[in-house]
Amino acid sequence: MIISSEIMNTSSTIQPSNKKYLSSILAANSRLGNHLFELSSLYGLAKKLGRIPTFFIQDQQHKQMLKDVEEVMPGLTKQYFVVNESSWKYFPRMRTKLMSFLKTHPSDFLNLPRSDEKSKVICVHIRRTDFAGTGFHMAEDDFIMNSIKFLETEEQQNGNLSTVLFGDDFLFMEGLINQTMGSKMTFNSSWFISRNTPSDDILYARHHCDVVFITSPHSTFGWWMGFLSKGNQVYYNDIRYTDDQSLAAGNFQPDDYFPPYWTPIKYNNSNDTTVVESLK
Repeated sequence: MIISSEIMNTSSTIQPSNKKYLSSILAANSRLGNHLFELSSLYGLAKKLGRIPTFFIQDQQHKQMLKDVEEVMPGLTKQYFVVNESSWKYFPRMRTKLMSFLKTHPSDFLNLPRSDEKSKVICVHIRRTDFAGTGFHMAEDDFIMNSIKFLETEEQQNGNLSTVLFGDDFLFMEGLINQTMGSKMTFNSSWFISRNTPSDDILYARHHCDVVFITSPHSTFGWWMGFLSKGNQVYYNDIRYTDDQSLAAGNFQPDDYFPPYWTPIKYNNSNDTTVVESLK
């Protein structure tokens, strides 16, 4: 990942910069001739305006586009500032400011539990339907159930507990709740399913999620639920111990994606389904 020294500055005061950048929505699914036209044109415009041409890598097609142009015209790609995918490192120390930009929601979310001094809410995000066949890891029900039990144990001293499930597969989430009724594990929280819109789920997290658990580590929506959550206490399925293909291919850097104060969790070992914190 290429990140400028200004972005990585960790001092309390960010020095202003006079640098200006120019980017564009690129047709990454086109072919080499179109790529050369686009990047040459963007470079020319940037030079005319006194700006730095910027290339945002949004997906695998953008990676391939940059690689194809680099094969024939490496001098052109070297003129670009490359922003590689999603990372908290582009906006360090800005969580509070970003939270202040959120919409003030008039609803009290009457269908879901509230977080207060006596009641804590564990929010579990489950991404499934559109991850099927992509190579991105989807957590199985056993891991999710054992992880929720782990979180309940961690939070049991913090008052009454509620667990809220968020996701795009309601049948799967309903199945999880049904499992609690016949499970050998004893759960200490009341369970709910959110059927709100994605934007309302983010706003609910802001006001009521004391703990967030991201079951599918590649889920950007789960990431933002955690980052903007009330409690700012986030656990995630440790991608290093999953079958995620992007990690094996070297296309994903966990340290760039997950903030260092978030907690990765995993099975204790291949023969023990007890969920534990991972060593970073």
